[in-house]
Amino acid sequence: MDKSRPLGFISLKENNQYTAEIYVMGILPDYHRQGVGRALFNSALSWAKEKGYEFLQVKTLDESHPDIYYARTRKFYFSMGFRPLECFPELWGKENPCLIMVQYIK
Repeated sequence: MDKSRPLGFISLKENNQYTAEIYVMGILPDYHRQGVGRALFNSALSWAKEKGYEFLQVKTLDESHPDIYYARTRKFYFSMGFRPLECFPELWGKENPCLIMVQYIK
């Protein structure tokens, strides 16, 4: 938050007793690369550890898609410790190959 203005948000989803997922996360473009995403992620990570989860997961667009914004998104998740698990080329349709990234948090 910047005073009363939200700068970003994160939503988590429980997939099972072992895994929570970053279901959606967004930061206003003017606040990219200013620590807002890292702060949101760190809060989510603390919550997941407190709840006893062993893994965090996130789905994003695979690198086989040329979108430069999702390349930045994948780079962010890599920097937060996520690693690619598997690409599901048709989960979101052939035009949007889904990459699942995971992180062991215990």
